[in-house]
Amino acid sequence: MKWPRRLAECRCGGNIGVPALDLLELDADLYVLELSSFQLETTSSLKTQVSTFLNLSEDHMDRYVGMADYAEAKRRIFLHAEHVLVNRDEPETYPTEFHPVISTFGFDAKQFGMQVFDGRTWLMDGDEKILAVDELSIVGKHNWSNALVACALLKLANIDYRTALECLKSYRGLTHRCQVVAEQAA
Repeated sequence: MKWPRRLAECRCGGNIGVPALDLLELDADLYVLELSSFQLETTSSLKTQVSTFLNLSEDHMDRYVGMADYAEAKRRIFLHAEHVLVNRDEPETYPTEFHPVISTFGFDAKQFGMQVFDGRTWLMDGDEKILAVDELSIVGKHNWSNALVACALLKLANIDYRTALECLKSYRGLTHRCQVVAEQAA
């Protein structure tokens, strides 16, 4: 496959937005799904080009025996993935089974990471600057990480992430989730 690949149509859904099964009715070159551990528990044949496990926190402990059980449910995303993207700051996000193609992201200067140049924090692809975080409309280190992961996923799917940078800059996040509502001069 040539890199970068051009997309005519991309569809997004899953745990938020359009239900994953409803997307099957819509033609697309690429489907982007956000899947919950609940959905992954019963998934056995999902084949993905790239899958990621962003982080592990104490959610849904009313459903799982403990954190290890919860992590195992989330790791099912890797079962038939061609490429795996994991959080190098959280070893719990790594597959427990061998996987031949693993990339990582984190808050450091390695692979997909972040680095400070001249007082500005940058999303990085190795030594290449992707975007300064002060150009993003979303706030918070966790959102910067999400933007970095979006770029990494695009690259690992053989899509030039530079085509998405304007969208990343203008994305304001989901309603009522850490949104900037106003700015006031000091």
